[in-house]
This record gives sequence, C-alpha cells and structure tokens, in this order.
Amino acid sequence: AFKTNTSSCVNNGTIQVNVTGGVAAYTYSINGGLYQASNSFTGLGASTYAISVKDAKNCTGSLNVTINTNTINVTATPTAASSCAINNGQIQLFRTGGTGPYTYSLNGSTYQASTIFLGLAAGTYDGYVKDAFGCIGVLNGIVVGPNCPPPPIASNTKFAAPVATSTSVSLKVNAYPNPSNAAFTLQLDGYSMTDKVSVTVTDLMGRKVYQTEGTGKQQYRFGSAFISGMYNVQVIQGSDLKNLKLVKE
Repeated sequence: AFKTNTSSCVNNGTIQVNVTGGVAAYTYSINGGLYQASNSFTGLGASTYAISVKDAKNCTGSLNVTINTNTINVTATPTAASSCAINNGQIQLFRTGGTGPYTYSLNGSTYQASTIFLGLAAGTYDGYVKDAFGCIGVLNGIVVGPNCPPPPIASNTKFAAPVATSTSVSLKVNAYPNPSNAAFTLQLDGYSMTDKVSVTVTDLMGRKVYQTEGTGKQQYRFGSAFISGMYNVQVIQGSDLKNLKLVKE
C-alpha cells in the first residue's frame, strides 16, 4: 500500500492498495468493513488500519497500514534590536511538516506569506505557522533582545495605562498595559537571572491559553489573540509563586 499521513487538525490521510497474485477482479475492505471496488481509502485519521483484499475466487490477502500525524513543528531565528529605543529587531520562522502553501504570524490572527518579521521591539513573541488545511504549529517564547526595562507609567495623567502588580518582599510581577486591547508585556523584577521561570496563563474556565519558560530578566509578550475577558497569570521560579489578573478588552 501507498499512504499519506493525516494533518493535525483534519482527518485527511489516505491509503491506496496495490495487489499482486490472485484472480481479478478485486474488492477492498478496511477494518473489517464492507468490500468496495475502489482500492483507495480517504479521510483517515492517525491509526493503524487492517486492509483486506478479496479476489474473484473469494481468496483474501491482508496487511496493516499505519497513518501518522503530519505535525507542524516551528523553529525560529531572532535578531536583537539595536537598542531598547529602536524597533528594528527581527524574527524568521521555519517549519517542518504540514502541507503547503504556508503562512506565518506573530500574533495568531494576522498571517503573511513571508517567514520574516521586521521592525520588532525587544520582547518575547509567539510564532505561528498555518498550512493549507488551516492546521497551526506554535512556538512560544521567542526572545528578541536586548533585555529592556518596562516603559515609565505617567502617574499624572488620567490616560495612563494601569499596571497589574503582584509583590512580595523581593519579587515583583508587572503586566502592562492592563486592561489591554492588544498584547500584554510581562516584566519580572527581583527574579534570578539563571533559574528557570515558568509563566502560565489560564482563562476563567481554567483552560490554559499560554505557557512558556525563560529567565527572570526576560520580558514576556503575549495575548494578541486572546478574546475579551479576564485571565489569570501564574509565575513560578523555584518555590516562589506569584499570581495576577489581566483584562483583555
């Protein structure tokens, strides 16, 4: 048999059966189902299938065929911005798997044909690759340097963006802007530069919508594709755990 693997978001695997021996004409069956004249089976998900062939004398032959998932795997090469004041960082996305043509995104909603994104500010991004069937591969936590402090918040204007903050004696978690109608930027203060930090975002139903790992000196940028509502952020480094709430408008 010849096969094509299935996409990750739709069952589109195929099996085409070829026969030698026996006496024509042949009929074909999959997983013990009814025999058919066609030697092709389509719309298959990831699984192992039992194929049977019956000839004109009711003699049969069989074999097993395994359909795997054609997963989209995403990697990236970031280029740091010249400074925190200049938005000239870059990210180039790469992929394996899926079915072309492909489109690429850094926010999960606006896609482009080019694999390269220019004019980026320093921060943390998520890379998305969508294939011809609408299946998506994601790479979270792409860091574009350098490491920059959060912008100052003007406290003397009624239009200043509010900041969500969770503090302890030495550790602080800030998210800005909050509320936001675009992305959030998460800034960690007082955290170790070397120990791993885990960042997890869940919605009010407890469903995980974002997760990444990095260090305490990184900025984390996420949420462009979030729908309107409230979200819970959990930051863990070692035994230290901080929580805060975000509002997406």
